[in-house]
Amino acid sequence: MRALSEVELLALYNETRKAASAAREAHDMEALYPLARGMKTIQRIAGERGLVIRARRLAKASDA
Repeated sequence: MRALSEVELLALYNETRKAASAAREAHDMEALYPLARGMKTIQRIAGERGLVIRARRLAKASDA
């Protein structure tokens, strides 16, 4: 993950976040836990580069 560009890292974070949201809605805690840890790892790597990835609420498909 450390070799990814900033754009790729942000894309990976967004993809992981969407998967975590889906797991949470499905009440699949076994899938949610590693996804949440992965998001924190991505945030930490971004922080080492001086980037801040802020957690924000995702828009639901019904909200769009």
